[in-house]
Amino acid sequence: MRVALINPPCFYQFEPSLGLCYIAAVLEKAGHEVVIVDKPINTVVGNLSPATISEAFDANFKKVIEEVLRTKPDLIGTTATSHTFYALKLLGILKELLPEAKTVAGGPHVTFTADDVLSKYGSVDFVVRHEGEYIMLELTKALEQDHSLEGIRGLSYRRNDKIVNNPDAPVIEDLDALPYPARHLINLEEYPEETRVTLASARGCPHPCIFCEMHQMWRGYRARSVENVLGELAYLVQKYSPKRISFVDSTFVVDRDRTVRLCRGIREKGLDFIWSVLTRVDHHDRESLQEMHKAGCRIVYLGVESGEDTTLSTIQKGITTSQIENTVKMMLEIGLEVICSFVINWPFETMERAEATIQFAKKLKSTGAKIQGHMLIAYPGTEIYDNMEKFNLTPKYWGEELWKVLGQQYLPGESIPLLSNNFISERQLSKLWAEITSGFDFWT
Repeated sequence: MRVALINPPCFYQFEPSLGLCYIAAVLEKAGHEVVIVDKPINTVVGNLSPATISEAFDANFKKVIEEVLRTKPDLIGTTATSHTFYALKLLGILKELLPEAKTVAGGPHVTFTADDVLSKYGSVDFVVRHEGEYIMLELTKALEQDHSLEGIRGLSYRRNDKIVNNPDAPVIEDLDALPYPARHLINLEEYPEETRVTLASARGCPHPCIFCEMHQMWRGYRARSVENVLGELAYLVQKYSPKRISFVDSTFVVDRDRTVRLCRGIREKGLDFIWSVLTRVDHHDRESLQEMHKAGCRIVYLGVESGEDTTLSTIQKGITTSQIENTVKMMLEIGLEVICSFVINWPFETMERAEATIQFAKKLKSTGAKIQGHMLIAYPGTEIYDNMEKFNLTPKYWGEELWKVLGQQYLPGESIPLLSNNFISERQLSKLWAEITSGFDFWT
């Protein structure tokens, strides 16, 4: 079967889609002909006008359509996140041009909104929920052999004008059994040199933060063996000579001893490369951080979220401001570049608590950390999304209108407050955001 997998174009697309590369690898191994249609937009937005930005987006959108048409696929798949929900519009255009092709959408957003997607978008034939590799493999087999879809766990579809959600597929326990991602199907040179090579050493996160969908998307936490990860690292270093490898695990350090073994393995194998991770502040000690640094880790992204302990407790982050300060201090002393991410407009957050977060962030910045700021978004699959009233939140946009707004977040200008927590007015949020854009290093 000929399969086209689309990574929808969007701004700030600094890394290729590892998820599509994994699916492509599994399908290729089974003998299918696969292409990944990937047209990232690497225009630096800066002070460009909205019209210029829109032109760049439309041009890449058109390139995707043209490449899919040249491929003439039997099955068209796309990932559709909350920020690239317009991918479903793209499937609609392609369905009109290639009416015989079947279409499938996957990713965190559609996993938790499958009924809504299938009821509103007739151009979407199937939704793959949660991990897609083996579900896609079964789907292609069923379509090729004209078999029933009933036995494909994790698949949603329409039958006799009714939506059918098959039972969830089991999680992929043995991640080592998956082939390495099919990076050869992507032109990595279209991505920034520092972020074009990525690796996932694990899936999921064991922490139930109320604002993050990763715990529900991956249904817990599973790690690849150290040996398997080292094998892929050796391959990447030999194949691409990367300037940097970005570990894209939701939480890199969960098992401290595994981290140490991985770092020592990198050194023992003589793998010389710089790498970065996303992690938490509560899974580290000085020895493990030193091992990471000696093995080439130079950049650590920390999701600290708030600089106020009451808020940290409300969002079930499981850390304290004292832990944040101590860990950031330790990382900086060891020689790591530390980037701390904060969010404002949390449930029950008052103006005073939000101001405390901004001042706490500036305090960390004064010690040498870099600071990133965000406005709260309620993503499908999160406890916040499912319990707005419980958390005293009122959405300014909802459903399809919300996803349309999120799809426009690449445009310059003020961040759009998407939620009201009934304790901070929109005028006060604008004031807080002005403080972030003037005092932080990054903001989105």
